[in-house]
Amino acid sequence: MTTTDDQLPELAALPNTKILRVPASRACLNFVSNADDIRDFYALHQEAKKVNVRAIYQKLHVANKAVLVLVAALWEAYCEDVAEEGLRLLVQHAPSWEALPRPLLKSVAKELRRLDEEFAPWTLAGEGWRQYLTDRLALLGQKRNYSFATPKSKNVDTLFLDSIGIVRISDSWSLPSGADWARSELDKFIDQRNMIAHRYVAGDTVSKRHVRQFFNLVAGLVARTDAEVGRVITEVTGKNRWTAASMPSPRTDKPTNL
Repeated sequence: MTTTDDQLPELAALPNTKILRVPASRACLNFVSNADDIRDFYALHQEAKKVNVRAIYQKLHVANKAVLVLVAALWEAYCEDVAEEGLRLLVQHAPSWEALPRPLLKSVAKELRRLDEEFAPWTLAGEGWRQYLTDRLALLGQKRNYSFATPKSKNVDTLFLDSIGIVRISDSWSLPSGADWARSELDKFIDQRNMIAHRYVAGDTVSKRHVRQFFNLVAGLVARTDAEVGRVITEVTGKNRWTAASMPSPRTDKPTNL
């Protein structure tokens, strides 16, 4: 089902965010929809300012920590969803196995070499390659449950290489300060998320601005990742398979000290 504009959340409510008409994956649309909680987070801060109760406002750092963990979860879910969506579209619409990305073919070839030598060639015969990749999708999902709990840049690169044959997708994160900066900042934020989620230290504070910086970074990464996966799918299948939708323009604030 195609998502219409009136079904999309008004992320323009986030500070200084413009809305653009762009092609987007279902995974990206889900990310936008799930980001409604981020709007509520900003609204919470505004309400705290209105009541002007200092004791309440000073305790909002607890909500800040929770939302930072939420942003990391939104990023992780998006990556997993768009990788799966991309592979399904390749399986459904690629004209032949020869049109698939070369790195994906190499990965499949390695896997087949581990199968029985007499059986392996028949696995891809005719349209068999489509069924093989469909079955492979489920196996990759099981693998991700163990290996993708920390969506840092290196793990994201591995996910997209294994799933749809995109080599170092993080090179497409052409934010104003460059892909290296984007990788570094993402990794720092994910490390902080891990500290909050697994080694919580009472008294440590996270500011609203800090959460906003992380969300703006992730929103930018989602936009660039979506564009790159869409480009590969278009190249293989001969058609843009994303849905035209109104999306927030990516913004990035250079984080202060993490």
